[in-house]
Amino acid sequence: MYRKEYISFYGFLGIGQFGMNVTRRFEEEGFPCVVANSSEEDLATKNAKNKFHFRNGKGCHKDRKKSKALLKENLELLIDEVRSKMPAITTLFICAS
Repeated sequence: MYRKEYISFYGFLGIGQFGMNVTRRFEEEGFPCVVANSSEEDLATKNAKNKFHFRNGKGCHKDRKKSKALLKENLELLIDEVRSKMPAITTLFICAS
């Protein structure tokens, strides 16, 4: 199987600043990716094709309780975004810290 045939089967979801940085490298290699963040300012700094902003998010500033609550609140929307932007994937890697 050639690279172009299998590359679309694997997708990457980057959550938060760290996840966005890691995922960016996979996107540069041609893998389908979505990056998600609660901070619009952080999203604006990334040159990513597919960006998702957590609704009601204004940045979590390393507050785990706040980030978990935002993820729970936005989980269905995030899943829908991944499905719409990466419909052919069979495996999703989630990069977060």
